[in-house]
Amino acid sequence: MFRCSLILATALFLSACGGSGGKSALIDACMEEGESKKDCTCMAEKMEEGLSPRAFEAMVLGATGKEEEAEALMKDMGVGEGMAVAGVMLTVVAECGVSIFGN
Repeated sequence: MFRCSLILATALFLSACGGSGGKSALIDACMEEGESKKDCTCMAEKMEEGLSPRAFEAMVLGATGKEEEAEALMKDMGVGEGMAVAGVMLTVVAECGVSIFGN
């Protein structure tokens, strides 16, 4: 339950309308939430490095307003992949200063 809640919170955090594709969409969505470009760039880089391609795609889909597609991908993830997402998000909070739980 906690794993699903953390993944959903992450997707909601990134669900603001973003720019075009990949890291830039994540950075734009993060900045829309009031975070600095530096912190958002750090977040996007950590996510790209640490997430599986499928999990990264789910985050990008959420950032570009495609929540249903993102949620479908996240529901399809196994426990291990979901735990990896949680680990990356904790790294993002610790190393980038980005709050995935809002201000």
